[in-house]
Amino acid sequence: MSNCSCIYVNEFDESSFYKEEDILAARKCYVCCECGRKINVGDRYKKSVIKWNGEFRTFKTCVDCVSIINEFFCNGWHFGMVFEDLRAYMESGGEISEECLLGLTNDARYKVFDMIEEGWLNDNQR
Repeated sequence: MSNCSCIYVNEFDESSFYKEEDILAARKCYVCCECGRKINVGDRYKKSVIKWNGEFRTFKTCVDCVSIINEFFCNGWHFGMVFEDLRAYMESGGEISEECLLGLTNDARYKVFDMIEEGWLNDNQR
């Protein structure tokens, strides 16, 4: 993680088990739990296995979303909420520095640019 502003996510649910695997190459197709993009065979992704309230859940995250998590979420995140939490951060006046953007993959950078532009458009319509 760089020296970027940190998005703090409140109210973490404690899990009784958490295992994160390094970036893997997909052996079959998956869907990213954050952006919903298809992870094709051979694409790289991160796999996380978590146990909450006695139930195991597995999450697959594409490398673009992993780069967003690594740059902006320094104290954890809720699976499936990265873009909602990032949008809320920006809407509350949180700034996205150039340094943060440079640390992202190209596709992740475009996703964040789209969110910034969406925020500008919403501000101009008010």
